[in-house]
Amino acid sequence: MKKDKKSKSVKPKYLILPVLVLLVGITGYFIFYNYIYSSLELTTNKDLVIEYGSGSYNLNKFIKKSNGEVTSIEDNIDTSVVGEQQVNVTLKKFNISKVVSFYVDIVDKVAPVISISSDEITITEGDSYSIFDNINSVIDDVDGELSYLEKNDVVEESNCYYTIDTNFDNSNSGTYDVNITAIDKAYNISTKSFKVIVKEPVITFRQVTYASNAGVNSNSGGIVGTAYSLIGSPYAGGGNSPSGFDCSGFVQYVYAQNGLNISRSSTTQIYDGVGVNYSDAAPGDILVWGYSNGQVTHSALYVGNDQMIHAANYSTGVILSSVSGWTRGSNVQVLYVRRVVS
Repeated sequence: MKKDKKSKSVKPKYLILPVLVLLVGITGYFIFYNYIYSSLELTTNKDLVIEYGSGSYNLNKFIKKSNGEVTSIEDNIDTSVVGEQQVNVTLKKFNISKVVSFYVDIVDKVAPVISISSDEITITEGDSYSIFDNINSVIDDVDGELSYLEKNDVVEESNCYYTIDTNFDNSNSGTYDVNITAIDKAYNISTKSFKVIVKEPVITFRQVTYASNAGVNSNSGGIVGTAYSLIGSPYAGGGNSPSGFDCSGFVQYVYAQNGLNISRSSTTQIYDGVGVNYSDAAPGDILVWGYSNGQVTHSALYVGNDQMIHAANYSTGVILSSVSGWTRGSNVQVLYVRRVVS
């Protein structure tokens, strides 16, 4: 029988070349891939800022230059949240893709809005008025309504508040500036101002009779002296003695101590003596107060220099008051000025 020929085996030396070619190819591919992948980069503009609450922005405008084609930009920006937010961009070259990122800053650059009712307020001296009545609201788009903070309570860390700077005084006539400053959490500042004009009161009066030549009350010095001596006496309804006076009882008592007889009530004292203009009022004259409709409410003794002495009420008793001040502090006025001469 013929012997089978032995099969020939491939010698190792013939495998070396293909393996080397494969290794070279794989190595070259990885070198190329890494080179391309690492080259996929972009540069951005310097100001990567979006205004809080903005509904219109273009992320492409933040990209200054890219090495590779921009195939997508992931837009997960929430402009209702202040702070940095990440933007992912996919770059592609030679079918090699890479995601690179940059950050945009959502910022609050809008100052609070201060709303007032009027740029100028006019009141009468002594009127009850609060400057807060002219402030409608102080609101920030991000932080909402700001709270009021006294200037003395402001510290370096304070924010999200408003203060008021003014020397407003409703008891003194003049023009007062009211300056409002509002600061939000991002330290955006807004200001608003208005004026309060405090006018001097006009003292009005009515006359039942008027004497162009009323004469001089020779007892005026004694009347004024007696009135001053009774300051501090208590008030008593229906009272007409130092143990307790009501307003008309006080006036009647003072006159009686100086030899002059007048009626007992404020409503009848408008007929005692003769009427004079308030501008001609002299110490010792009777001031009868009441409402603008003529209803009488009170009596007092004029002692000169815009001052009067009267039994005011239970809490104060007999006091010295400013006539103009009493006009400012109530809704009554001088209706009659009466002069009783001996």
